[in-house]
Order: sequence, then structure tokens, then C-alpha cells
Amino acid sequence: MLEILSEELLYKQGSFRKVKRWLRGKHPSLGILIPPHVGLSGDWETMVELSLVSPTIIVNVDDNPS
Repeated sequence: MLEILSEELLYKQGSFRKVKRWLRGKHPSLGILIPPHVGLSGDWETMVELSLVSPTIIVNVDDNPS
């Protein structure tokens, strides 16, 4: 399980967001490693940039209307 230490919003337009996240621990396959003496937590961290799309409308459909 990944622990998110911090998140910074880089860009937002409508439901699209680009964020930078700092995760606790070494995860070289996800992003850039940050050594303990530089990071926020005093432990190894990983910095990752993500592009996220959030739903704008959520609709529930009832298969059995009464």
C-alpha cells in the first residue's frame, strides 16, 4: 500500500488535473527517488507526476423500475 505524503496541483482544466505526489518509500518504477536528507519525512520518498481525469457526472441506473 502506498502512503501519500503530499500532493501539489500543477494544472487543472475541467475534470482534468495534473498533480505531483510524494510517496513514502522507494518506488523506482513509479518516479524519482528522493533521499532521506532531502525529503519531507526523513525517510526515502518517491516523487511522481500523474494526469488524472475525474468524473463530472455520476448516474445511477435502476434495472428494475417499480
